[in-house]
Amino acid sequence: MVFDKTGTVTYGVPHVTDVLLLTADKSVNALHRLLAIVGTAESCSEHPMAGAIVKHAKTVSRLFYRAVNRVATVLENF
Repeated sequence: MVFDKTGTVTYGVPHVTDVLLLTADKSVNALHRLLAIVGTAESCSEHPMAGAIVKHAKTVSRLFYRAVNRVATVLENF
């Protein structure tokens, strides 16, 4: 646990707190699709922010694992 420059207590590990959809479709399905796409795109990265996004996608989106499996299949056949 550390303090940031404003004196806020932090654990020094990034995490997603909110997801804001900037589309007309604000449904739960739209959120799941967005998280599946973004989480899959970030799943190969070692960056701490990417890790936070992937962790959030795994926790929230029921579509995440299907999306990752599809990408893996496409890459294997490439």
